[in-house]
Amino acid sequence: DDAHQSTYSPDSKSFAYRAIMNGKYMIVKDGIVSQSYDGISDLAYSPDGKNIIYKAKLGNKYILIKD
Repeated sequence: DDAHQSTYSPDSKSFAYRAIMNGKYMIVKDGIVSQSYDGISDLAYSPDGKNIIYKAKLGNKYILIKD
């Protein structure tokens, strides 16, 4: 439905963004879709560009996700 908060890895070899579909949020990194959540924020790559990290809301809880 919508895509926001896009970012490239420090070496520009990887790309990730937050997508919204049917009221659920997910991260798409290099074409691979994450689990869906009730909210996602603060998407960033690690300094070496190997991982992404973001805050996800699942019900009433917030969790930190590192792929």
